[in-house]
Amino acid sequence: MNKEQQRIKIAEACGFDKSHWLELGSGIVFGTSGSLPDYLNDLNAMHEAEKVLNNTNWWIFVEHLTNICGGGVALGISATATQRAEAFLRTLNLWED
Repeated sequence: MNKEQQRIKIAEACGFDKSHWLELGSGIVFGTSGSLPDYLNDLNAMHEAEKVLNNTNWWIFVEHLTNICGGGVALGISATATQRAEAFLRTLNLWED
């Protein structure tokens, strides 16, 4: 799953619809109607995305984040936006290997 695909899957989970971007054969071109947040590089954007998780999903997210960060909740606390994005997508069964 490439970075553009990850970004779009997160945006869709957060309520963005496809009117915010245009898909072409070679990739995705973001439109002028609204740019999507840079979830993979912006911790603030991921913080907003994480708000869509319910209580059950939150604990699944923490488990995924802990695994991605190599174990230990303390490592998860200092996770990067990219690591949080992967955990978020895995939590919602949107991650594609």
